[in-house]
Amino acid sequence: MTVKIGVFRYDLKEVPAVIAKDGLECFGLCRQDDLTIRIDESGNNARKLNSYFHELLEALNFLYGFDLTHAQVIGIASGMAQVLQENPELTNRLQELWKLKHVQYGPMITLEDEDEDK
Repeated sequence: MTVKIGVFRYDLKEVPAVIAKDGLECFGLCRQDDLTIRIDESGNNARKLNSYFHELLEALNFLYGFDLTHAQVIGIASGMAQVLQENPELTNRLQELWKLKHVQYGPMITLEDEDEDK
């Protein structure tokens, strides 16, 4: 499948094994040089879900310059996977919202914006 992240389109596939640059087997890999994301298909569903979040977050981290450490990527991805997996009502609600054609993303609200409202 193709996944649009920012202005780029990543080729995302589940594959039999994912090998990182240093020769280590990984559960997933996001490559910025050829815009590919690979997920190890042999894992259980919980590990795959975590790997999807992890590799998508790696792409976002690179494209938007979040400057997250790998430990932070692991923590955020694992946390999001856990929250969605253990809260099916939330997952269902998010799916409903994604189906709405009129949903648009506006400007980000910053802490400075909130301070001005006071």
